Amino acid sequence: MAASLRRCVTFLTLECQRFARDLRIIGTALQNSGNGLALNTATLDHPSLPQAAHERDSKSSSDVLDSVFSNVLLAVQRNRRSLERRMTRRMQMAGHFEYAVPRKDIVADLDSGRWKERGTICRHHYAKVKEETEKMKEELGEAMQYTADQKEVVFLYEGEESEKAKQQGKYVVQMKKERPTWFHKSLLEKKTD
Repeated sequence: MAASLRRCVTFLTLECQRFARDLRIIGTALQNSGNGLALNTATLDHPSLPQAAHERDSKSSSDVLDSVFSNVLLAVQRNRRSLERRMTRRMQMAGHFEYAVPRKDIVADLDSGRWKERGTICRHHYAKVKEETEKMKEELGEAMQYTADQKEVVFLYEGEESEKAKQQGKYVVQMKKERPTWFHKSLLEKKTD
């Protein structure tokens, strides 16, 4: 890589020298001709351009090259791009979603087939849970909503009257419908360590 870069720099140095020599020749030809055409040769004597071969030394030509190629050498990649950055660049849509990364935690729900995030419930089931919670709040009543007793609240659905005797010392709320199949009793039980 370094050798090819050196070859490129030396080639461009020679081309710059040839170009400057050609400009000088054209400038002198235009000054000496009597047809009224003249070239402003003051720009040719500018210190940034290479001088004639006998007036020039290696130091001045390296200064010219440094000024020409100072920005070219900065365009070389120094570090390897990580997988995340490569995927981000690949998934970009013409500058939109600059930091877009493909999601790997989206899965299909086994019951409804809808897409959801792994570890959560889908929107369809969430809406059902929210609806059931609203019904439970209605059955609880407003009196309990603002001045809650220091008792545990138990919700009993139709067909669970036999468990009412076990719930002594707790605030029992009777629901006027059957328990949904997805809403198990164990979801409301406290864990004992």
